[in-house]
Amino acid sequence: MFARFTNASLVPTTPDLFVNTLLNLEVQDEPAIGWSTGGRVLVAWSERHGYDGEQMGVFARLLNPNGTF
Repeated sequence: MFARFTNASLVPTTPDLFVNTLLNLEVQDEPAIGWSTGGRVLVAWSERHGYDGEQMGVFARLLNPNGTF
């Protein structure tokens, strides 16, 4: 999963951010995002490698407004 922050004019304010840096084997799909009024963004996705001990799991990363985790 990749993310990128933009300003109101849709001009990128961060480079592409590789969100799932540790859990990146096989199929990862069904992304969803949510954001707060403070500018933090939650990126969630499902994976089918079994990282959580099952066949399918849901994972997420919280990003700060400057693109850091």
